[in-house]
Amino acid sequence: MQDLKTRHHAVELVLAAVNKHFCFSSRSTFIDKIGRGTEMVGQLDLAIDKFVRGKLVQFCPDDLVISEEVVRNAGKLPDNYWLLDPLDGTHNTAFGWGLYGTMLAYIVRGQVQLGGILLPEYQETWTVQRGGGVWLNGCRFRPKKAEIAKPLAIGCSALRYSGQKYLLLLKALSEKGFSVRLIGSDAVAFPMIAAYGGVYVASPFEPWDVAVGTLLIEELGGRVTDFGGNDWDFTSPSLCAHRLTPAQAVKMNLSFRMAGIRK
Repeated sequence: MQDLKTRHHAVELVLAAVNKHFCFSSRSTFIDKIGRGTEMVGQLDLAIDKFVRGKLVQFCPDDLVISEEVVRNAGKLPDNYWLLDPLDGTHNTAFGWGLYGTMLAYIVRGQVQLGGILLPEYQETWTVQRGGGVWLNGCRFRPKKAEIAKPLAIGCSALRYSGQKYLLLLKALSEKGFSVRLIGSDAVAFPMIAAYGGVYVASPFEPWDVAVGTLLIEELGGRVTDFGGNDWDFTSPSLCAHRLTPAQAVKMNLSFRMAGIRK
């Protein structure tokens, strides 16, 4: 079995190959190729999915890959597997907006060990390994302190699946001074919080949408819990990942209380 160092290197090579193969660096070529309809973007989703699987086989031929496009429904999961979101931000892409990306994470016994995020529009590749820190375009990433006057609060885009308390939480965060945004791409949301500080909230969530991002926040000294403040894992009903100053964290906790989520 290949070690984590080999798999980390595989993530870097696979994401670089995706960026090169699908001509993301040329925005006009990319948009012309896929059109502006979600059906065409869906085809690109599947194409990237197939491409990444083919590349991973070269490095880790025995590894299972679970993705948003090809979900494995039957049987018990193995101890080790990959989670892939080939094109996170499908609707953004369909409208020609640059908020999209590819996410890949490696899971060991239910815990995210490493992964990467490709943001083609910004020519950024984020990689992370548990205990090994965060890297941006091959350089160690050291964020500035989370001291912006109005910290980000980014919600998942699937509001149609969220309950009333989630909507109340977004309202409360806004009232407590957070700049609430729904940007339609978790691949973009987590690096924004990594770079500038803030909080990401989701209920419910899909594992391929949040796996890499949660490790990104943890490796930068942030916290990842459920809405109740309990330890988070893939079976949790909700997710709160944040990198905040102590004063901002107090305001975030007050927001949860205002929404009737925490006591």
